[in-house]
Amino acid sequence: MKPHIQWEMIDSEDQIDRSHLGACPDCQKKYRWHRFLTRQARAARPVEPPPFFARKVARSLHQASQPMWFYFRWAAARLAPVLALLILATGLLIINVLREPELPDAVILDESVAGEVSYENMIYSLHQVPAEDPGE
Repeated sequence: MKPHIQWEMIDSEDQIDRSHLGACPDCQKKYRWHRFLTRQARAARPVEPPPFFARKVARSLHQASQPMWFYFRWAAARLAPVLALLILATGLLIINVLREPELPDAVILDESVAGEVSYENMIYSLHQVPAEDPGE
């Protein structure tokens, strides 16, 4: 048996292998569908495109024909303010990191107030603190 008819490749009724069509039930079914769809397509009324359709097609063709540098320029124009802000923020951050911190002036206590300050004196003074009475 011959291979099935490839309906996608047929342009006219003259290209159909009639001997195969008479012997193959699958191709007969597809042939009926093919004829039905062909008749429906021919009987359909032409559809008028909307008035703005041609303008949209022309615009899309114009946009599709733009060179690549056009898109880079378009993106750069929209990203320039963001990039400038990012550079400014980065500069301020670097300046703040590199600047030496401003320390407050040292507070000098009178000797009568502080006495000698050392770890030993601090621990000793903690032992002299009266313990709280849990009964009170």
